Amino acid sequence: MAGLGYDEKLRDLHVIHSTGVDSLVAQAVLLGVEASQPVWALFDSDENGRKGRDVLKRFNFENDDILEYGKFVSGSYTQDAEAEWLFASSLMQRFVDDLGEEIVLKSKAFKFKDWRYDFTPIGKEHFPLWLEKHAKAKDYAGWTPVLEALSNKLSTA
Repeated sequence: MAGLGYDEKLRDLHVIHSTGVDSLVAQAVLLGVEASQPVWALFDSDENGRKGRDVLKRFNFENDDILEYGKFVSGSYTQDAEAEWLFASSLMQRFVDDLGEEIVLKSKAFKFKDWRYDFTPIGKEHFPLWLEKHAKAKDYAGWTPVLEALSNKLSTA
């Protein structure tokens, strides 16, 4: 997400990729026990994400340490927000067109005033790699509220 002005502010942030909610919960719990630094988790705002947040709360994670995408999208439809919603639908469609709908697209639906994409496991694996090669700084503009929240958390940690 270079070019958005957060490189220096977030230089001490270490992001760990997970393969889903179960993996994220397991990693957060283990890191929460072992790490000397604060541990934060970022979830989709869908049912699966809510379940993951509930599990972390049982392991004594504070509400402020559990972030969710619904807090970073605008409108009244934040309950089911997912990470992909922070990207423009035109960018998502370019990815689908480049790699092939039959390979990467699980579903596409018009809801909450925009196209929402759900990728296959292959699509989810390849999307970050595709972004590295094809996305420009402006394509990450939807992530600015997330980056700002993380920057604020780092400055007060």
